[in-house]
Amino acid sequence: MLPFKVRQQFKALLVDIGKQEKQLEVLRQILCEQYDFEPYSAFQRLDVDRKGFLTPLDIYYFLNDNDINITESEASQYIRQYSAEGSDQLAYPEFLPSLLPLDNPDLRTLATQRKVYPVKPGEILPYEVEYALARIISKEIASYHHLEPYKQDLVAQPGFDYKDAFHSLDPHNNNGLIDFSSLRDFFKANAPSPPENDMIAILRRIDKDGDGKISYEELVEAIKPIDSEDQRHRAEINVQQSFGVGNQHRSPQGSESQRSHQKHEGFNSSKGLSGSMNKSKTPEELRATLKKSIMGELRRDVGGKQREGDLLEALLRVLREMVYLEREVEVAKEDLALKSDFNLFDAFRLFDKEGNGTISAGDIELGLNNLGLYPSKDQLYLLVRKFDRDSDTILSFSDMCEGFIPMQEEYIKLLKSRTPHCGEGFVDVRRVFGQQTLKQMKALYALHLENESIVEALRQKLARDPRFDTHRVFDLLDRDQDGFITIYELREIMEKYDMFITDKDLQYLINRFDKDAKEKISYIEFIQEITPKSPQQV
Repeated sequence: MLPFKVRQQFKALLVDIGKQEKQLEVLRQILCEQYDFEPYSAFQRLDVDRKGFLTPLDIYYFLNDNDINITESEASQYIRQYSAEGSDQLAYPEFLPSLLPLDNPDLRTLATQRKVYPVKPGEILPYEVEYALARIISKEIASYHHLEPYKQDLVAQPGFDYKDAFHSLDPHNNNGLIDFSSLRDFFKANAPSPPENDMIAILRRIDKDGDGKISYEELVEAIKPIDSEDQRHRAEINVQQSFGVGNQHRSPQGSESQRSHQKHEGFNSSKGLSGSMNKSKTPEELRATLKKSIMGELRRDVGGKQREGDLLEALLRVLREMVYLEREVEVAKEDLALKSDFNLFDAFRLFDKEGNGTISAGDIELGLNNLGLYPSKDQLYLLVRKFDRDSDTILSFSDMCEGFIPMQEEYIKLLKSRTPHCGEGFVDVRRVFGQQTLKQMKALYALHLENESIVEALRQKLARDPRFDTHRVFDLLDRDQDGFITIYELREIMEKYDMFITDKDLQYLINRFDKDAKEKISYIEFIQEITPKSPQQV
């Protein structure tokens, strides 16, 4: 039996595995929503030599083409995560689960039913698809780095044993397999328990064969630290094979790329996402690159189209980008809500220095400084405008809570059940919140600041087009001409333009525009949100 402290560390690792899986699921959905994404075409993009399977070298070249530098062990770890045999070869059926969403079967079906289009050796995918695919794979690798120290710490604890860890999940010896009920019972016995969708994510990530249950071998593979020497040895064998017979038929483009990579970087085991010294991009930088590329394409589209329908499509693409940004914020909110020492009252008092129940932009700036964030005046202004529902430049407790509370009811109940740790007055965050909670609070606010700057850039790109008529576009969205845009009208018009979007995504948009919380968008609310807010040109 695992000692109490070890059991709590084991539980924390499982929860973290689920968080990483949820973040990957968001990226899978973003990829599959791209109109030009087709899974087999994406597979062909990576399988330059048309071997019928992917190797670590294929992953290395693809990410390097997108300015992401990785090592052979990182590439090999990605392949082995999805390979049924745990080998360094990944066939197309094994590649699919890394790309297709599991929480959205309709979107999954839509992506797999698209028509395959040819991808020549060395040819890149459409820009949105190329970057979205690179984001998923780089996030997988970043997840390994994130989880590795927690795995190492767990297995180094006195009293830890893999069999005891498995039996703690399966105390009733359920035929040597752990199902959802077993997982739920474990968390119930080691409260507080994460939401059920987090447990589903844990099960999904660890269950490699897709039978809905976790075997002993699958659990060990999920929580065991990566054996660097063994990993490096396996990868080097595969690299030698890839540079040999397997790559003799590489296209001229591929061969040129190969020679270039060998000359400038090599398949280097000392560099990667964990420690690159060149101009390679982190997952966060890649995310910014993707958004910059999308906004550049939007600028070209808006500048070159003349018909009302085309301008409406340009606006809808802006709305879709808003959805992508809100999804990432939602995941960060959920992660923070699961921290047992986090509560809304103390989070607000981080900013409410005078204890009068309201905060100004200056109060917010001071609070963010205490978290280690130093936004520009323009960023601060945009942040206040996002949450300021009555436009008085002063935020109340309920205004600020919007920046912390996830949409899902389970998280809302969890946060509302918590009481403040301190009495009245200003909060010293270092005495109230743990280091991990402070880190996630900082990450959430950094995401808010970054995303609002991106949304403002999108607004300004639309506003700079002299043909863009906000009143006319509102009329086009207001299908029944009652003076309001509803969630149903948004869905109808976005589906008309082949933009697949879920009810939850639509709710993100309603929440952003709907200042009076009536579940519909008035013309005034539409104007307030779509009109540029900052005098600074982004």
